[in-house]
Amino acid sequence: MPFNLEQYASWLDTRSDLFWPAAPQPDRPHAKPHLKRLRGVQAVTFSVYGTLVTISGGELYFVHPEKFIMETALDKTIQEFKMWQSMSRKPGKPSEYMGKMYEQILDEARIARSSGGERYPQAPSDDEWERNVKRLIKN
Repeated sequence: MPFNLEQYASWLDTRSDLFWPAAPQPDRPHAKPHLKRLRGVQAVTFSVYGTLVTISGGELYFVHPEKFIMETALDKTIQEFKMWQSMSRKPGKPSEYMGKMYEQILDEARIARSSGGERYPQAPSDDEWERNVKRLIKN
């Protein structure tokens, strides 16, 4: 039976093969919650267990400029979601093959969005990964 997000996060805490320290107990802030509109902010991301793209520099990257970080992220994604069984065997690392597929899907989406004249031409990452998974299922 598939997990919901909360169950998956709890299940990840029980795994011993993941290398990250336990999170400290949060201190409750003494402030009223409120939102203030920020100019130039297009997205705010929250992650339970890590992301494919790092946001440490303040920019959301679909393809990280550093090759090592991108390969590591793709490799961890392949291992975590057991995608290797669905991938066709090609020479080279699985992350290189997944990276080529991922970039091809991003290029297709960019072409489709650039000709549409949309108000917000940013690509939704869930659509890109849905296409990626469908392509793996086809193989």
